[in-house]
Amino acid sequence: MIQPYLWIVIFGIITSFLVAYGNGANDLSNAFGTSYGSRVLTLTHIIIIATFCEFGGAALLGSKVSVTMSSGIASASSFTDEPYVLMYGFLCTLGATFLWLIIATWKELSVSSHQSVAGGILGFALVYGGFGSVHWAKPSDSFPYVTGVVPIVVSWIISPILTGAVAMVIYCAVRYLILERKNAAYVAPYTMPVVVFVTCFMEFVFIFLIAASSKLKWSFGRSAWVAAAVSGGIALLSIPCIALLQKRIRGMEKEANAVASEKGISVIEAMRSILIVGRPLPPEAIPQVSVISRPKGDLREGHEGAPREMDDLDKVLLSRSAVRCDPKESAGKSLDGPTETTGAVVFNNDDTDEDMNEDHPDSLDTPNHDGVEARMGGSHAASASHPAAIGADYPFISHDKQGTPHFDPRAEYMFRYLQVFTAACTSLAHGANDVSNAIGPLAAIWGIYTSHDVSNVAQVKIWMLCLGGIGIVVGLATFGMKIMRLLGEKIAVITPFRGFSAELATAMVVSFATMFGIPISSTHCITGAVVAVSMIDVGFRNVRWKIVLRMYAGWVTTLFFTALISAIFFAQGINSPTKGVGKSNN
Repeated sequence: MIQPYLWIVIFGIITSFLVAYGNGANDLSNAFGTSYGSRVLTLTHIIIIATFCEFGGAALLGSKVSVTMSSGIASASSFTDEPYVLMYGFLCTLGATFLWLIIATWKELSVSSHQSVAGGILGFALVYGGFGSVHWAKPSDSFPYVTGVVPIVVSWIISPILTGAVAMVIYCAVRYLILERKNAAYVAPYTMPVVVFVTCFMEFVFIFLIAASSKLKWSFGRSAWVAAAVSGGIALLSIPCIALLQKRIRGMEKEANAVASEKGISVIEAMRSILIVGRPLPPEAIPQVSVISRPKGDLREGHEGAPREMDDLDKVLLSRSAVRCDPKESAGKSLDGPTETTGAVVFNNDDTDEDMNEDHPDSLDTPNHDGVEARMGGSHAASASHPAAIGADYPFISHDKQGTPHFDPRAEYMFRYLQVFTAACTSLAHGANDVSNAIGPLAAIWGIYTSHDVSNVAQVKIWMLCLGGIGIVVGLATFGMKIMRLLGEKIAVITPFRGFSAELATAMVVSFATMFGIPISSTHCITGAVVAVSMIDVGFRNVRWKIVLRMYAGWVTTLFFTALISAIFFAQGINSPTKGVGKSNN
């Protein structure tokens, strides 16, 4: 009686791994998108962190949400007389989910694996028994006091809003208290122990509540005190790092001066290039770049192919008014004939040189070139042979063409280290919550197969959680770059400080949901956090809503697509001709 259905178990294990693979390629890529976009972590670093954190989160903390996904949507009682039909339904869910995740990743469409699995379960349950085969809103004695489809769908709406609100609080608090201070570069290292304590406490309190409360039966108060003690110890250990951080900042200043002289850029821009680990930023993240195209042969004098006008560009003032130009020559064409780029400082408002000189007495006289604003987006320009001169210690906030503020890179340097920690916490939370997408249906298949009873659909085994953790990491390593760049570069400008705020908020909200067994999408959470930070930076109207709405369209499409595919798979399977095995054999 059992053997005819062994193939469902075998294919269930295979497709469960494939769903975890797709989860890593799409969902986990979103979790690490901010770390990649801020240039704090490379793909190699991300894979190493994910290997430990995803696997640990899945194996140690992931069972509670997996139970929800295996038994919280389809009404098992509707399948009491035909338990193996329910097994096949979960197999169809896994197949539809994997198919959609791979298509979405290939098309660079960020989707939610939670929605994929939920849609798949809905699809086969509705085909089999109609609306009565689905738990829509089943009362519960514990928070959130309702289980089924409705609370899961509501969580998809609330989670990005809640994460965005948390990210706003973190971002505004740190920005006001540290980065917008005139002496931000001096103050930032001394705030490191405080920031470390707060960050660790907010993460560890949820980890202890999830793990210790279930294994050791700890109360909330005890978990909070232990989290505070551990966080305090880590904060004390970080105190010696203040001197190390100050030394690294001084080293960055020294290196920036050398880079600025060599490449013909400002010292601050050189610091930013060091802050982002040498990888070029996307065009949207670079403070506005403008150049002057002149007739070929004009202003050709210089050394090693660089125009003479670029010689002093390492001292160009970058502020709300001035923006840098590209130091490289390049050929082009215009209505006037062949052209080449030459150095210029472009201003995006009507501030005069006299105004700047009043604020900066060491500025040099800078001749204007009117009439070039149509080509360069500024009101006037100045040749780079006479830039405004500043030192590396000048405290300012520059803005890119989208209006995004760029803080002193020396003050932001601290968040490079902190973001490694928040990225690990986000990965741990993702493994604990999102592994349920692949393992929940497999747990149901295994439970029914071993007990022949639909009431045992929530038998989550440790080997299942490990299988899901491995699949997630493999998916990230082989196919995750496409989606990682979508969130980390295309939606908003991500720097270490912004990535820290978004990741910390995401890890907190996902961990909170995991504690109560609520399946939420880390994709929704991290997107909500990034959009919220972007709204503070550039305002509501200037957020790249076209990209955001495209992502939301993918989320909406996901539920219907996987429900349809799962329903087709299921209807074809249960209505196909059989030989020797039929409903009467169940």
